[in-house]
Amino acid sequence: MLTFLQELLDKGRTPSMLKVYVAAIAANHALVAGQSVGKNDLVVKFLRGAQRLNLPRPHSVPTWDESLEPYEALPLSRSSRPICGTYRSRLPSRIGIDVWLLNSHFSQQVFKIHRSKVDDEKCCLLVSHLLDHPSLQELDFSHNHISDRGARAIGKLLNRSQLKRLVICNNQIRGLGAQALAHALSKNTTLMSLNLRLNHIGDEGGQALAQALVKNKTLVNLHLGENNMTEPTAVALSQALVENRTLKNLNLSNNRLGVDGSKVLEEGMSHNSSLVECDIRLTDVAQDSEYCTNQIQAARKNQTQL
Repeated sequence: MLTFLQELLDKGRTPSMLKVYVAAIAANHALVAGQSVGKNDLVVKFLRGAQRLNLPRPHSVPTWDESLEPYEALPLSRSSRPICGTYRSRLPSRIGIDVWLLNSHFSQQVFKIHRSKVDDEKCCLLVSHLLDHPSLQELDFSHNHISDRGARAIGKLLNRSQLKRLVICNNQIRGLGAQALAHALSKNTTLMSLNLRLNHIGDEGGQALAQALVKNKTLVNLHLGENNMTEPTAVALSQALVENRTLKNLNLSNNRLGVDGSKVLEEGMSHNSSLVECDIRLTDVAQDSEYCTNQIQAARKNQTQL
């Protein structure tokens, strides 16, 4: 482990990037002496020493090619890997994540790296290699610093994998990032659970996701809690619920849906036969609307138990 980290340091990796490597390995590596490898004394001391060296930051990863259409589907071949919207025959060593890391240190079905300060640059790097793992079923990037550019990269991965569960809660994703995810979701045929709580997608992103639900036929759980969404999103979701027949759990808590928004949402639920649970706590809804919503949910749960 220390030899590997030293090699990365010699190649010019920053201390923060070393921490990403350690977090990725620790999340999927067996415990050593009863503790995570990330908490091993020697590893901790090595990271502190690397931090004290204050190495210069390598050149940042190229930004998305703005000449491309916002959600253009790019063809993918085994000989080329997309990095943030541009093509490269191979990853330059100064920005590439070693294939050894992803091939040897994470489950073929689950990849989790949370609370690791992963930003858009690191997210794009990780996603570019995850494209080589079609068996990946669960991806967890929660509690990081991912914004719209990283969300777009994840959207591209969404339709080039067999993901069933995606968790990107508590990041910095806004409307444009949510639109990219919605575009991917409208074409996706495998994802069953999407957790976007504690972001900033607003009505721009909320309405886009609602429109995606009209076309999507696989999503069962959707968490959009605390995302600065208001009445327009409630209206869009109400219209989507009339068409959608697969969504069972919808969490809208801690948004400002308002009295009118809750009434429209209630109307949509009355025409939907699949939704079992809709969390509208702390959404400024009228008491009678919350009561009616609870009654509809109770009736659905009773039907599913019969």
